[in-house]
Amino acid sequence: MPRTLVPDNLKSAVIKAAFNLSDDIALNRSYREMARHYGCVIDPTPAYSPQKKGKVEAMIRYVKGNFFAPRVFRDIDQAREELVVWNEEIASQRKHATTYRRPRELFEEVERATLLALPASRRGGRAPDNS
Repeated sequence: MPRTLVPDNLKSAVIKAAFNLSDDIALNRSYREMARHYGCVIDPTPAYSPQKKGKVEAMIRYVKGNFFAPRVFRDIDQAREELVVWNEEIASQRKHATTYRRPRELFEEVERATLLALPASRRGGRAPDNS
């Protein structure tokens, strides 16, 4: 689980966005409880600040153009099965245009160690650290 969630002010996460530093943010109660359960922090992207967003939009374009565009699926189950294979064999093995590294290698070498353990149960508590 990531230590910080950075939602883009979607209504399911942020009820009232901050438009300047003096504004208070109102978070959706369910989203706040989910973050508390997983032990992470919510840090919404400031409204009208595209430079503070991650490269999420680029990733969505990549998946749409490289996975969905050339395929037709009979149902959602087939799409899910093929997406798993595509992710492992293509998306995570390509050389990324910005980092010049394979996403899977970067995840294993750098990012995995920064993740939090999932809760031990659905009711709360942390899973044991097995690293």
